[in-house]
Amino acid sequence: MKTNKMKTPTPTTSHTAPGSLAQLSQLAQQLTAQGKPREAAAAIEQIFASDVPKDEGSARLLAQARQSYFACQEELARQDHLAAAQAAAELQAETQKLAGYPIRVAFEGDDDVPDGNGVRLAWDEGGGQHLVVCKREPEHLQPYHLANGLMRIQTETEACRAGKSRVPTVSMRQKRALLFLHHPRAAQILSGDEPYITINRSPEDVALEPLRLIVM
Repeated sequence: MKTNKMKTPTPTTSHTAPGSLAQLSQLAQQLTAQGKPREAAAAIEQIFASDVPKDEGSARLLAQARQSYFACQEELARQDHLAAAQAAAELQAETQKLAGYPIRVAFEGDDDVPDGNGVRLAWDEGGGQHLVVCKREPEHLQPYHLANGLMRIQTETEACRAGKSRVPTVSMRQKRALLFLHHPRAAQILSGDEPYITINRSPEDVALEPLRLIVM
């Protein structure tokens, strides 16, 4: 009597085959060469979503994929610059209505704005307007810098109306500690050790910058 021998299933792993990853990488390169950054980025995202083996070859492929993905996003930002600028303008009008303050947009290097990019809130600065300082270069990323600042104004406005703050209360002692940790020269100015040295930004702004970067 014959018996049907069951075949032992082929062992499988959770890793994506290296050949498949290489094919996706080649596809992304071809699409990039054809001037299709959106499709190329989609192919690279499949690489990122794969369970990549932890070996030297895969590590190199991932590093190349990250560089290619960054280049794709840069090209998409250039292609979508006009649409992004229009969307940022609409977001600015919406944010201004929500905040109840005019919103001024300026750029790093302008004569009448503080050093550094970011947001200056009206109630923090004692003024009648919010200020968003954007990076001047690269130009095609300006709408995204503006949108980031506008979203922060919206969030800060909602927190202010709720009687809350997104930045924790920091004592003068803690500010000094932050300054000594991140900006020793500014700390010396604040303590009076170097009275003849000046900085464009206030020591308080410098001290709280690390916290504001976290909550933005």
